[in-house]
Amino acid sequence: MNSINFSQVGGFPMTTNILGKMQTAYSLFNAFGNIVGDKTIISGCDVTGSNTSNGVVFINGEVFEFRGGLTQSKVLIKEESESLLFQNNNAYPVVKNRYVQFGTGVGAIDWVDF
Repeated sequence: MNSINFSQVGGFPMTTNILGKMQTAYSLFNAFGNIVGDKTIISGCDVTGSNTSNGVVFINGEVFEFRGGLTQSKVLIKEESESLLFQNNNAYPVVKNRYVQFGTGVGAIDWVDF
């Protein structure tokens, strides 16, 4: 396993190159989903009565957090963007949070496919 030792004397040189290496490490986790197959529950998503718990799912080559709730017939991949303030006093959308939850609309996936 690759690693980065941040605990160094003298101030760690945090650069976009280092952050890129961390982003690459995140993307490697998606490969594990291919072991179980597309539209798969990896963990959680337990149904109790009419509710489904939080969990982790694999869809189209990507591992997602699943945000549970009232069980419905379809799920959607949602995306929230967070802007951060840069040194030039401009805010840019740099953090992208993607997750799956119950819902309908364009791109909805049948929950029974999991």
